[in-house]
Parts: sequence; structure tokens; C-alpha cells
Amino acid sequence: MATPEFLDVFSRGESPYGVTASFLGECAPTDLDGACWEVEIADEGCAGTVEVELSGSDGGRDGMNVPPEKIEAATQRLALHFPVKARAACMIGWSEHIGPLSLHRGDL
Repeated sequence: MATPEFLDVFSRGESPYGVTASFLGECAPTDLDGACWEVEIADEGCAGTVEVELSGSDGGRDGMNVPPEKIEAATQRLALHFPVKARAACMIGWSEHIGPLSLHRGDL
């Protein structure tokens, strides 16, 4: 269930894509030449952690300096690729069972 902190975002109408995100930190990149971050996400019914990555071919590199707000915003936009009523659950499931959610060169 979404935490009260995340639910405040929804009550203020600050979640245009139906998912809110909070940067947690870097994680080991899965393709060794990209960048990977952990992000906590939530919608009104589900909360959890996902990994998002920027591959080396898209300009990602381990330790790259990207403001957390940009990573959060890009993660929220990724929600548009998932079903409206279960965006956070589907994003979490994807990250856990398939792999990191992929960002592209222009996302950040």
C-alpha cells in the first residue's frame, strides 16, 4: 500500500502520470557500461522499488552525475507505458521479473 508521504503527492494533484517517484541511489548497472538507479515508486494502491537504467549506447555510464529530480521525473513518465489502473504494480513487477526499466538518451 502506498505510504502517507506518497499519498500527499496525489492529494495535491502533483502526479500527472499517476505514479510518484523518489530517488534512492545508484545500483550496479546490469550491462556494465551504463548507469542504473533505484527509485521508490507508488500510486494510490501500490508502492515498491524499481531499477531504472540508461544503457551505455544511450550515453549512460556508472557514476554519472544526474540530478535525482530528473531521474524521478523520467521514472514517472515511464508509467505511461503501463496500464492505468495498475501502473506502479506493473512497473514493480517488470523490474523484479524482467529487469530494469529502460531510459533513453532524451529522457534525462
